[in-house]
Formats: sequence, structure tokens, C-alpha cells
Amino acid sequence: YIIGARSSGALADFLGFHLHLMRENVININIGTNTEVYEQIFRIGKDDVCICFSFPRYSQRTVSALKFTHSQNAINIAITDNENAPICKYSNYVLNVECGMISVVDSLAAPMSLINAILVAISVRKKNEIKETYDKLERLWSENKVYAKNQDLETDETGDI
Repeated sequence: YIIGARSSGALADFLGFHLHLMRENVININIGTNTEVYEQIFRIGKDDVCICFSFPRYSQRTVSALKFTHSQNAINIAITDNENAPICKYSNYVLNVECGMISVVDSLAAPMSLINAILVAISVRKKNEIKETYDKLERLWSENKVYAKNQDLETDETGDI
């Protein structure tokens, strides 16, 4: 399970997208204004891991969700900016990473670097399994023309796409 709300939702989505390609049973929890989070996490249990992103301003929905996963004895991993963040209280492991405010926009550069490091570590550890998975995906993507190649892009008479 991967949880993140508001601007942290982008981090959760990125990790969830790539982790889903590498492993089975990855569930990205959508914490939005029109979703009920408990309907998405009610099956979580002691054999599950929940990775939760929360940065200032900390979303109360995220804290409540992690409190529930904690009550179900899931292994909770918090990715946040400091050990005093509200989700740390409900986490087995805490990964602190800077998430500075630049003007009115949160800087997600450092958390994204941590996510990349996690994904690389998994791919190194599960190298053979992931190679098989990506070989299969590459064939499927190619057969179904999922991605455009530069030579496939149409241009107008000015050379613009």
C-alpha cells in the first residue's frame, strides 16, 4: 500500500506506478476529496507494508489512514521531513528527507531522489525477476505502440510537431 495526499500524492503516484511494474500486489491509495480511504485500506493486515508520504502541511486524512493501518498491525514506513511529523507516531520505520518550500511551491526534488534510490535498490536486489518483467513489458509496449518514436512523430512544413 502506498499513501500520499495533496502534493505528497504526486510522490505516492510516482512510486506506485514504478513499483507496480516491478512487483505484484501494489495498491496505490487515492486520498482525494471524493474518495473514502477506508474502503481502499480495510483489508490491510500484519503481512502488508504501507509506505506513507507526508510533508508540511500534513494532511489529516493521511494521518488518519496511517493510524488505521497501524491498528491493523501493518508495517508502516513513513517518508517525511522530520521525526516529529504526525505520521511518525504510527510508523515502524521513518525515512527523513528535506522537502523545502520554494516560494509557494513545495520542492519535491529530495523526496523524488529518495524514491529513485528505493526503486534502484529494488531493481538491483531483484535483478533477474525485474529483467524478465521489463523484457515482457517492452515487447507488449512495442507490439501495441504504447510509445512513439522520434521518427514516428509527424511534423508540419515548418518542422514543428
